[in-house]
Amino acid sequence: AENFFYVTSLGDWKTVAGLRALTAVPAHGLNGLAMGALLVSARLEGVKGNSLRELWLARSALIVPMLLHAAYDFPLFAMGKHLSKVWFGTVWVLAIVLSWIFVVRLFNRVLARAAFADMTSPHDAASKANIRLLMQSGSMGLMTRPFMRQS
Repeated sequence: AENFFYVTSLGDWKTVAGLRALTAVPAHGLNGLAMGALLVSARLEGVKGNSLRELWLARSALIVPMLLHAAYDFPLFAMGKHLSKVWFGTVWVLAIVLSWIFVVRLFNRVLARAAFADMTSPHDAASKANIRLLMQSGSMGLMTRPFMRQS
């Protein structure tokens, strides 16, 4: 909705739509990736809300994406107010690059922890067989889907 209203409220909508498709849409995906990684991290810590660290981990899943979104938006708003466009344009590009680096590193770190937790958790033989069967049937469905007749 944000992208729709932003594009339709400005005069040169084609340029704005193109720029937002290249930057805003991936940035929102990045914010979702950060939120998911932080939620997984909080879950891996066994958050119960009893300590300051646990509270931070649980709430950071909302706070960090909000800060990333603000880092994306602020230079654009400043340029819209006709402040130094070169300076704020540079800050905007830097905010995008640093956000990507931060979130990708965070995601990779949390993914490694989640994979380790999954490998070390106790699974019974039946659940492993069910998972294997689901993966095989899903793979078969993906491979045979193009050959299925549409009605």
